[in-house]
Amino acid sequence: MYLLISSIGYLVAILLFSFRTKEDRSNFWLAFYFIGVSSTTIITYGMFVKEYQWIMYSLFPYVYLFTQNNGVFLYFFFLKKIKPSFRFGNKMYYHFLPALLMFINASPYIFLNSTLKNQLLPGIYTNTVEGLNRFPYLFFPYYWTANIRPLIAIVYLFVCIYLFYQANRQKILGHLKSYESRFLKVLIGLNLVHYFLNATTIFMFLSSTHGNFQNRNYYLELGIWPQSVVILLMVITFFFPKIIFQKIYTELPKNNTLANKVNNKEDNLQTPQYDLDLIERIVEPYLENLPFLKPGFSLYQFAEETKLPSHQLSYFLKVKYDQSFNDFKNYNRVMYAIKQIDSGIAKNHTLETISLNCGFRSRTNFVDAFKKVTGKTPSDYLKK
Repeated sequence: MYLLISSIGYLVAILLFSFRTKEDRSNFWLAFYFIGVSSTTIITYGMFVKEYQWIMYSLFPYVYLFTQNNGVFLYFFFLKKIKPSFRFGNKMYYHFLPALLMFINASPYIFLNSTLKNQLLPGIYTNTVEGLNRFPYLFFPYYWTANIRPLIAIVYLFVCIYLFYQANRQKILGHLKSYESRFLKVLIGLNLVHYFLNATTIFMFLSSTHGNFQNRNYYLELGIWPQSVVILLMVITFFFPKIIFQKIYTELPKNNTLANKVNNKEDNLQTPQYDLDLIERIVEPYLENLPFLKPGFSLYQFAEETKLPSHQLSYFLKVKYDQSFNDFKNYNRVMYAIKQIDSGIAKNHTLETISLNCGFRSRTNFVDAFKKVTGKTPSDYLKK
């Protein structure tokens, strides 16, 4: 079962890597998450089944770089999904420091010769915890690593839950497709169950007399429940083909649709090929300054200030957000208004004041745009 789970997980990761799009890099992190989950499963099997000790011999401690970062990978996936403008910067590397520390802590094992490694490995199949504690470490024994890993993962999971909750509360998830929102909820739910069962399993094993392997299958039997949740997650992921095969379901259909719209006269006109990555690197930092709040903000002004052709900007907005320039501008203005209302900043403001602060030239335009985005008028929203 453990090898099957690992194989499925690695397959999911390969598919996510292979079919990711340039516009949405979130699947990059999701693929690493599945690699981390699969690596945790396979190293567990190698740790507790003597016939597969070659797994420990070959992968330890390199596997820490993946297994200890499960929560980090999940966090960056959620962050990229919730905030498409998020870009990974140098300051983000500190999230990987705990895993790097654990790898460095166990790194003396790498420099042992094969004879010493073969002398150490049998010890983990007679007394697992003590056997692993006999491995050479720089700072702290294996016991602490075993306890820290699920703790870090659980902390990051709750951060993901908080991000998703806040985004829902502030109603800033309008860019997500319904299947993407459902998938995030599935990830949260199954990870909560998995980490609870996994932490319980580790605690029961480390605190029991079975840790000496009088019953060598004890941990594997305990681990059936959390691993069942893992395989359920992997199987359910295939029920979200638009997540796994993102490029097929998202990029190509959009390009074809856009090509048909551009091609009003010639049916065979090809979709224009622009460097969307370059456009995104220019546009996303520009949008952080909220230029759409300026009254009279136009596509021409957008192009002038970003030094990009207006037709490329229109194409970028259509492919990335599936919106025209005016729809994109009004959507962001409305979302800004909602933030002001929900935070209490605009609590005592009139609709005219709110509309002007958001860049609308009139109350009527504001009401029409607000209703188009939320399905409610501003007055109805204020009454909630």
